[in-house]
Amino acid sequence: MAEEFNNGNTPENPAGGAPEPENQADQPQAQNPAEQPVSEQPVPEQSAGEPAAYQEAQSQPQAPVNTPEPAVPQQTDVQQGQMNFEQPTVPPTVNPAFQSAPARKELIVLPIISFVVSVITLILAWLAPLPIIYVIIAFLALIYAVVSLIVNLKRKKVLSIIALVLAAVVFLASGAAVFVRQSGDEQVKTEKHEKKDDKEDTDDEEDEGEEDSTDVQDYIADSSDYEYKWTESKFEDLEFAGYSNNDGSKVKSVLKKFGKASDATINGDALTLRYKGNTDDERVRLSFRKQYDGTFILSSGSLYFNSSKVKTSERGSYKSNWTKADVDALTVGDRETGSGGAKLDDIIKKHGNPVEAREVIESYGRGIEKSLRILYSDYSSSDDSKLSYVSLEFVEQSNGDYLLTYKYPK
Repeated sequence: MAEEFNNGNTPENPAGGAPEPENQADQPQAQNPAEQPVSEQPVPEQSAGEPAAYQEAQSQPQAPVNTPEPAVPQQTDVQQGQMNFEQPTVPPTVNPAFQSAPARKELIVLPIISFVVSVITLILAWLAPLPIIYVIIAFLALIYAVVSLIVNLKRKKVLSIIALVLAAVVFLASGAAVFVRQSGDEQVKTEKHEKKDDKEDTDDEEDEGEEDSTDVQDYIADSSDYEYKWTESKFEDLEFAGYSNNDGSKVKSVLKKFGKASDATINGDALTLRYKGNTDDERVRLSFRKQYDGTFILSSGSLYFNSSKVKTSERGSYKSNWTKADVDALTVGDRETGSGGAKLDDIIKKHGNPVEAREVIESYGRGIEKSLRILYSDYSSSDDSKLSYVSLEFVEQSNGDYLLTYKYPK
């Protein structure tokens, strides 16, 4: 048996196992000499005393032993390097999902509209009247630019950014135009006013030495030319000379500013001008005194107008409850200050709203004096115990109260 084994012939398996392959060429060839099957290695001779099972085990092909793979020779690396040098490597393909998509084209309609509106607005704001309107239009152009930037947020937005900057600059420039134009208008108005005052002063200087007319018709306006121009502030700007100095406004100056009067009277050295207002409750009375040079200067005057501080009753609807005893019970205060006088609020609570309430501004050369005059009138009453006419005058206090300074009937 040992001779057959050594000659490459495998004995039959006494246990009935599968026969071994007859030719070793049928055995799998190992890539590495270290991985050759154990059966191809020299087998030591079996001793005479070994059992048949041992021989059978030796005759079976052995499983290859897992041994570490030897390192690749350096020559392989060199050859690989030569190959890479001769054949350039192709760059790896990038997944399209990780590539950034190119930016979409910008929507240019809105920025173009903003451009056009901004340019037109800037030109008109500096050249056309009413620049405040173009400030509003410039603000709309700014809104267009902002909307354009928002719409193109995920697109190219070069034009939108430029439109936004231009719209902001135009908006600020339009506001500057408003400021400059208004300042210029105010300056023009001031210059015109100064020129007018200078002209009036020149006219007054030219009129010096000339006597004023003593014909009353020269101070009365035609009905078609008459105009009421008086206000509270204009009346207070007048200069009243009083009876002891000559510093009052001249009648020629008053006529130039307010025109001729609706009525006038001359009595000796006194000239009186009356200006009737738009209603019967509005009127101005001015008194002038003739000087040694024949000119008239303003000595005193009064202005009457309806008061907005006291509510009134309609004429004909008021029913009087005044008695003579009620009037006698009213306390009259100081003529100038009203100190100690009855309060207007208390009188209205007891007798109701008056029929008329007029404010009066007067000057007699000692400064401006203001008062309030109210009137109760009822001519339809058949009760003789009730007064048909009561007139009261008050002076306003610093706290807003009105104190009685005059009453009629006394």
